[in-house]
Amino acid sequence: MNFMQKFIGPENRGDFVTMQKWIGENTADDTDLLLQMDIEGAEYDVLPGIAAESLARFRIMLIEFHDFDQIFNADTFNRLQSLFARLSETHVLCHLHANNTVGYTSVGGFTIPPVFEATYIRRDRVRGDLPHAQIPHPLDQHNSNKRPNVQTPHFWAH
Repeated sequence: MNFMQKFIGPENRGDFVTMQKWIGENTADDTDLLLQMDIEGAEYDVLPGIAAESLARFRIMLIEFHDFDQIFNADTFNRLQSLFARLSETHVLCHLHANNTVGYTSVGGFTIPPVFEATYIRRDRVRGDLPHAQIPHPLDQHNSNKRPNVQTPHFWAH
């Protein structure tokens, strides 16, 4: 294993390297990968830059998504919708948890946590239809005990 002192970013420049380049230089072509990503909002620039073939190599993806409190902004909504549609081509969302470290926003009677932790599993690892999610899941834990817990909206379980 080699450590590369670089940041994952949307382009290869300076201290940044794309995920696509990192995958190409550091993994064998026939291996499954696991992705754990928390890059403070840059996921929306980085994930679209991963080629479909490389994205499909991730058996499991754990991604922290930011800026959900901006979902009623048309540009943010379109960016989120486009990314989630792309991820759903190869993966299934199997767990969603609201992160309570930054509080929440109320919009139109809905409580919207700005940050979510999502777990995806590659479609070829799923047999049949998935049951409706149990939200919150009994194993979910608060990210911070210093802030009130924010529940994932129940209507997102469908």
